[in-house]
Amino acid sequence: MLTSILFATAHSQNITPLQNSEQCPGINILFTVTLPAQSIQNIQPWPINVNPIVVQQPYNFIYNGNSITFNFIGKFSDNNNNQTFRFFYTDQSGMPTTWDATFSKIKSLLTSNPYSQIFPAPGSITTDRCQIQDFDISFSNVQYGNIYVQLAIGYGTITDYEYLLPVGWKLNNGTPSDGVTWQVGDNNVTVTSDLSHGDGESIQIRPSNIACGTGLIVGQKAFVSISRPVPTLSISGPQAICSGTSTYTINGLPPGATVSWSLSNSTYASIPNPSNNTTVDVTRIGSTNITVTLIATVTDCITTYPSVTKEIALGQPASTQSGYITDGVYYPIKIWDFSSQSYNDICTGHTATTQFSTPGATNVIWTRTYAQPTNTVWWQYGNEIQVYFYAANQMSRFQINASNACGSFIQTYGFRSKNCAGGCLQYKVSPNPAKGFVKIIVPDIPAPCFTNSSLNTIKKQMPELTISEIKVYDQTGTLKQIKKIANAKEADLNISGYKTGIYIIEITNGKYKERQQVMIHE
Repeated sequence: MLTSILFATAHSQNITPLQNSEQCPGINILFTVTLPAQSIQNIQPWPINVNPIVVQQPYNFIYNGNSITFNFIGKFSDNNNNQTFRFFYTDQSGMPTTWDATFSKIKSLLTSNPYSQIFPAPGSITTDRCQIQDFDISFSNVQYGNIYVQLAIGYGTITDYEYLLPVGWKLNNGTPSDGVTWQVGDNNVTVTSDLSHGDGESIQIRPSNIACGTGLIVGQKAFVSISRPVPTLSISGPQAICSGTSTYTINGLPPGATVSWSLSNSTYASIPNPSNNTTVDVTRIGSTNITVTLIATVTDCITTYPSVTKEIALGQPASTQSGYITDGVYYPIKIWDFSSQSYNDICTGHTATTQFSTPGATNVIWTRTYAQPTNTVWWQYGNEIQVYFYAANQMSRFQINASNACGSFIQTYGFRSKNCAGGCLQYKVSPNPAKGFVKIIVPDIPAPCFTNSSLNTIKKQMPELTISEIKVYDQTGTLKQIKKIANAKEADLNISGYKTGIYIIEITNGKYKERQQVMIHE
């Protein structure tokens, strides 16, 4: 294609099309130039920024006194940077001269720039699985842009765009996408989902330069993210079946999905067969207190989801006992039967944590029924308890009441402290109860509970008993204070501001560590 505008002025350099005009790349353009010259040598693409292309050197000369008007054919590279033609000629005085004609508004989309950036609305799409839905996407038409001039410029208007959709999706109710072929649209389109594709993908949009010609570089992409969220599936219904039949429902089922129900144990409960409705009836069989698991398997047009389960108690909570952990070791727990042999042992200054399984319980309450002394430390968190003894031969008994709508499981367990290392407390903490401060000292006389042999063992572990660090914990196990000391024989600890309650003071000397309980008053 040739474009020609004739223009001539006697005593200045002029070129048409004008230098501030907008020009498409890759197209042959007929330029008309007037120079104050005696003769014209040639034209070169000048590599100041990006080279244009000289297709045909000057021809068709017209002499107008002190100027020459002529034509040449050139074209611009597909690059939105400045492009310069340099003219070599002899001026009126016979001197060799050059003149540069720089064009800054090349309609190319090569280099990303703010003027060519698409901002689609919406920026994201959430569509249900297994449903076909329409979504309108629109944005303002963008421009070409040149960021290589002193002040970046935007020019022209782009009205042609291309869209890349997930497989099976449609643009303006056209042919379903194959996922790789860009489809033509404008800045206001309707996108239609299919049943299953697109989750975690995006709709891509880019400006097209088809208005200038085929095969030209396309613009920077914009993205509309797509989410087809996994349904949140759950089973609702009673936590327990005391007798007879209860109904359970699957919630969050995607449109068109199917559900298949099953039980982990069909000896003590039953469901209809086949069981593929959104609800199912579970019937208790017999009177055994046990738990069963109701299982829903959901399949939609995309996938079969991980099984959804609900634990159902048949009758009152089952009397399943477990154990306790102390010093990182698990021990089976003994039920208290009124004998001294049925106590569960804990090392003095160490904590024991129950590890109970109470299937079918909707409420678990622990109660301390006995303590010697009465201020032994314990606390419940969740369905478990923690027990701590600060001296040897202390003991406590606890009753667990695990209940549901059908009844309760009640059992008693006892704990007792013992000297696991053959010794007892080495530090003196006073006063106890305390207010404002406590003093920790290393007694001059060893604790009387040591035998000579056990004392020798302890002395080998710590040649000289001192205090290197003190930590204070509340009954929840939260660290309230830490104080480091340079191996002293005594230390004062500020406890002002502490709320009234029982606290654990942990004293460290190298590898040796012991804990003591202190009652603190505000």
